Amino acid sequence: MAGPRDGDNSGEMVGQMGGDMAGAEGHLNASGSLTCSSAWDPDAPGALPAVKRLNSTEVKWLLWEGVPLLDARSAAEYLRCQIQGAMQVGAQPSEHQLGRLGLDPKAPLICYSNGEQRARQLCAHLEEIGYRCVYLLEAGLEGFLSRQDV
Repeated sequence: MAGPRDGDNSGEMVGQMGGDMAGAEGHLNASGSLTCSSAWDPDAPGALPAVKRLNSTEVKWLLWEGVPLLDARSAAEYLRCQIQGAMQVGAQPSEHQLGRLGLDPKAPLICYSNGEQRARQLCAHLEEIGYRCVYLLEAGLEGFLSRQDV
């Protein structure tokens, strides 16, 4: 099966993966799959881990693997430009809205906005309502788009 490293073109905004995953060890295992911290039990009650930031390369790889991408921007901003496959939820989606999307609270999610502010709000909100493996696209949409040819 062809993957991002093999030149798979996953769409206009996602583009090709290219390069290696150096520096991604904290987020991706050797097979390129996202893992939560081994010291953290997603089923344990209590404190949640801090939001981890993913760079554009890591996000592109995870999108190719099917990790859900949530857009924290307004519907109007989403309609103007979005990362292929993203779901627009805003910064404070209801549990009902998230449930309709079929999101698993134990599965990884990636959040983004134009920069990072609303995405950070979304990450915090998701953690508050029980999502256990929430990640932030560092530098947001602007950073992601500026690295399309890297």
